[in-house]
Amino acid sequence: MPTVLIAEPDQHLCTEAESHLHEADFRVVSVSDVESIVNSARESLPDIAVISLDFEEVDGLEICKRLRLLPHLTYLPVLFITEKKEDTVLALEAGGDDIIVKPLEMRELVARVRALIRRGQRLSHLNEIRLDKETERVWVNDEEVNLTPTEFSLLLYLCEHRNEFHTAEKLLSTIWNYPEASGDTALVRNHVHNIREKLEKNANRPQIIVSSHGRGYGINAVIEIVQTSQMQPHNQDART
Repeated sequence: MPTVLIAEPDQHLCTEAESHLHEADFRVVSVSDVESIVNSARESLPDIAVISLDFEEVDGLEICKRLRLLPHLTYLPVLFITEKKEDTVLALEAGGDDIIVKPLEMRELVARVRALIRRGQRLSHLNEIRLDKETERVWVNDEEVNLTPTEFSLLLYLCEHRNEFHTAEKLLSTIWNYPEASGDTALVRNHVHNIREKLEKNANRPQIIVSSHGRGYGINAVIEIVQTSQMQPHNQDART
């Protein structure tokens, strides 16, 4: 069931939109205050964000920018809603995928949400990564890849903390246990390069381990982390 994140200061409108989207078989996470939007996106992993441009505290365009800075939401489709028709061109030029002018017609809202999710699924092509913490084995789209122990530790850390970026300095401290402000960040860059060579279809245009200037590295993929000892055999009932 696709998840829709709605960020709209008008609580009545939020509730009405949520009701219609529920009826159309969408899971809905609605937020009416600015402070909760990014955290809600981290937790709910939405397939689309419906963002109002009518918040007083912060521009809706800025909200869109903040959401797309999250590694797993790089390709998040965004549908803006606004009271001002003149916002249309600005919103689309700022990276919005579509915009609706209030008052909303709910059937149109549902139709546009559904269309943008379909488009987003075609464009994002998220890779699937499965990691076995016990055996240190890794599969990308069901194909196993061989990583060194350090490469596995680095990839596992990024996957376990997938909702944020991590600087090379932080990774030196966390993975290699270097004291703060010590170590050579080239060590991290080289390991990231090696992992990309093994995981990515094109390491020069990475889609799994993504980077953001000044913010570090993050993961953009569907993640499954397992432990062999906790896995049940296929086609057998779990024993008590």
